[in-house]
Amino acid sequence: MTDPSPAQQIRNLCDQISDLIETIEPAAPVPTYGGSESGGGAAAPKAPMTDNMVIARNNLKQTLTSWALLIVEEGHHNYTGRDETTAIAAWIYGYADWMAHHPAFDDFITEIQHDMRAIHDELNRHIDDRRFCGWHNGHPVYARHDQASVIIDGTTYTPQQGQDRLKAGIADVDLTAKECALVLTQVHGIKTTAKQILKLLEVDNRNRATGALGQYEGLHPVGRKGPGPKSPLLFRFQEVLTRTQQSGCRSGQKAG
Repeated sequence: MTDPSPAQQIRNLCDQISDLIETIEPAAPVPTYGGSESGGGAAAPKAPMTDNMVIARNNLKQTLTSWALLIVEEGHHNYTGRDETTAIAAWIYGYADWMAHHPAFDDFITEIQHDMRAIHDELNRHIDDRRFCGWHNGHPVYARHDQASVIIDGTTYTPQQGQDRLKAGIADVDLTAKECALVLTQVHGIKTTAKQILKLLEVDNRNRATGALGQYEGLHPVGRKGPGPKSPLLFRFQEVLTRTQQSGCRSGQKAG
């Protein structure tokens, strides 16, 4: 397999930034008390942030901003995105071909990878400080180790109740590969990734094509999350759970 082109390296990094920021900054609210009785209390975003994570996140944004300014000034382009890390990365994605021919291309890759690595290191260091409990308004809900309650689909639960509810009621729910991987890892204790789930689908499709697997056997997507052919595939969670258990696939192992 050949290495990706310089422009594709930039696009890949920008996509990875979007996934990384989504992981460390879930936007789902948890209840905060002390609001007026008529207001029922306020809802505020509570991200599982450490001081070092805040610093690492801000460093990545500052690095992206500096490279966006270079594109604006030297490429004579107007910045049209929001003042947010993912928006800046998405804007740079659109100028990947221009940046790929810039003399500072290697510096761009090195600096972005360095800042992303710092976030990954901090995330891995504190991965046990939070638990995945479900979704609220389409966003993942996490609880810190000292958190007493969370809001899931408009209802308040303890973190354990949220996980128990999720484990009991998710079998027939359709989820993306990323969402399936999250539930498998944090609720069922089966460490896997979205890429491994999609690899299982690739293996099953190949085996069905050669006749090694029956037409209705193995993993099948049930649709897409959103319109358009590029929207994420949806899978019935129970089928992914069963297929993953059959394969023995874990993070760091090949799907088979």
